[in-house]
Amino acid sequence: MHENIQDSNQRLARHRRAARKRLAKIRAANGGIARRNAEQPSKAPLPLHPEPYVPRLAPSGLDLSATIAEFGALTPQALTVVETVDALTNLGPEKGFSNEDLTPMYHLYRGLSARGIHPSFAVYESYLLHGHFVRTAPDLGPPAMTSAIWESVLYMTAFLAGRLLTDNGHPTPIADALCERLAPEPDGSAAWRSR
Repeated sequence: MHENIQDSNQRLARHRRAARKRLAKIRAANGGIARRNAEQPSKAPLPLHPEPYVPRLAPSGLDLSATIAEFGALTPQALTVVETVDALTNLGPEKGFSNEDLTPMYHLYRGLSARGIHPSFAVYESYLLHGHFVRTAPDLGPPAMTSAIWESVLYMTAFLAGRLLTDNGHPTPIADALCERLAPEPDGSAAWRSR
């Protein structure tokens, strides 16, 4: 990720420099065209060149080099989400944070990600100014998956909080109440008890 951030910052800087150079050249050319048009009013005016867009985005400012240096001689390697889940599942009993296999949560996460709205939508939503985000309809209409996805995400979060914290002796009354309300019917007649 560190290399990706640095590459992105360098690419942005290159694009900005190139766009500014084009803009300077076009403004100089447009200045000459404007003078020519003013000096020769009897001739048909020449059109000005459109100015190119100059990116306004600033570099992220993120530098992970100090954090990476704290890992010392460890060699960084790519680690997929499924590998992380497998490692957490194996470490759970040893480290005392879970006795359960976390793979089903990963499958639910992947399934929900593919069905429409991403489970991390709540993160994005927190950055939107309410009243200033354009939507195509005032209300969600059927067959929107949003409510089912929100229930699934809420249930997964409550389930994991309950498993990880309760297993270590911490009370989780809110997670317990959410799990009770949103858990699937045991007989399989309904996906969620809230329905």
